[in-house]
Amino acid sequence: MQRQLMALAVILTSANIGYSDWLGFRGSNADGVATSDAPISCDENSVAWSTDTPGRAVSSPIVVGDQVIVTSSSGLRQDRLHVISYDVRTGQKRWHRQFWATGRTQCHPTSANAAPTPASDGENIVAFFSSNDVVCLGINGDLKWFRGLGNDYPRAVNDTGMASSPMLAEGIVVCQVENQGDSFVEGLDVNNGKPLWRLERPKLANWTSPVYLPGDDGFVLLKSDAGISAHRLRSGEQAWDYEADAGGIPSMIVTQKRIYVPGSTFLVLDRTGEQPTLAWDSQKIKPDPSPIVAGERLYFINSAGVLNCLDTQRGDRVWRLRIGGKYWASPILAGNHVYAVNDAGQLTIVSKEGEKIAQYTFDGNVLGSPAVSDGALYVRGASKLWKVADR
Repeated sequence: MQRQLMALAVILTSANIGYSDWLGFRGSNADGVATSDAPISCDENSVAWSTDTPGRAVSSPIVVGDQVIVTSSSGLRQDRLHVISYDVRTGQKRWHRQFWATGRTQCHPTSANAAPTPASDGENIVAFFSSNDVVCLGINGDLKWFRGLGNDYPRAVNDTGMASSPMLAEGIVVCQVENQGDSFVEGLDVNNGKPLWRLERPKLANWTSPVYLPGDDGFVLLKSDAGISAHRLRSGEQAWDYEADAGGIPSMIVTQKRIYVPGSTFLVLDRTGEQPTLAWDSQKIKPDPSPIVAGERLYFINSAGVLNCLDTQRGDRVWRLRIGGKYWASPILAGNHVYAVNDAGQLTIVSKEGEKIAQYTFDGNVLGSPAVSDGALYVRGASKLWKVADR
């Protein structure tokens, strides 16, 4: 009976989620692959609207129904936290909620307190900040709860700031707070913010984000310098682990049969059994931001600004294309095209065959990964938000 009620809850929640919604970091499936196309050209006429956003952010936008949700942090100490909703059609502000940070707000000058990307399940919006403050709002912006994890764990300090985005699945918010001090991952009840479980983690800086592993029993997948591990979402109990040096910034990608793990060595794990096994690995594959896996192709950008396309079977190169620049923003795939925005705001659109289709430079730095919904591309600058759409 309990399993039937859980399944019913998932169905009811899904009824509020649009097919092309972009509900978290790198999309609803955390893989950078959109469920709709995006414009394959970009110029000044393609920008449907743009709007200034307060303060500064390196987080990505999310799209929930007819709203684009962003976070920002402002003030000399970046201690003013913002969660803002814009109308997808007009770019007009729908609502704006502000809070004071309770934790440490200092971070690297390139980053911001608003570094993690918010997450949604269609009914709740969860915003997480580098100060380890967690805000849960309803879809109309009403406050449901606020948690200052820095009050509970005052030594949770990362020298350059936190950046792991929250994961929201099956009514549980997962916050990965890995650092040189109080290092932990915590599962919170989305209804009230109460902790359901807590895991001690290696006392090392880590900026990767947790990934949902669906199944009969949902799991959260974590990676760090200590390796990769899967934990039961409702209890935090560890189901398996795989030893590897897998910390850093790029996040994992989960497909039906495999797990792709960026680290000091790029690992591809077969997950069809109870314990994952190595399918293949490579020390030559070094994604700078997070990679993309779609079908039999792996796409990634390296530190030299080269977009690579590899075969997923053994990692053989299919093509490579220099697109230039440095990248914080992870690339995304929409339809038959890869979209990559470098730090200077230059968008490059590349076909799946490796042909450069278009380039356009936005007026401002872009460090957050773009979002795609209902045929439109949303690009977040440090203090600006753009919508690109076919006219």
